[in-house]
Amino acid sequence: MDCDHTKLGAVTKILRDAGHCVFAAPDGRSALELVIQLPNIDLLLTNTRLGAMTGPELIRLVRYMRPSVRLLHVVEESDEDTELDVLTLREPFTPAQLLTAVGSLLA
Repeated sequence: MDCDHTKLGAVTKILRDAGHCVFAAPDGRSALELVIQLPNIDLLLTNTRLGAMTGPELIRLVRYMRPSVRLLHVVEESDEDTELDVLTLREPFTPAQLLTAVGSLLA
């Protein structure tokens, strides 16, 4: 299992354990398909590197297609700041920091 799948699994577990309904996608295209197919998605949590699609590209597409979806962009410590007007959570982060960020977006 590679590092990204390990992170995805850990984030998924933290959010599910906190009572959130979570759909996990291994890459940007799969995440976009979930947003298209599931109209009740409230929040999209994405990271910068998603395979063929970057996090900022995914965010721009979701904003265009579903502007009501709240967005949380996770960036690695070495990533430069993006020009996106979305809440950003810089890695490494604690479970409490993740839940605080998600909670603030869903409040």
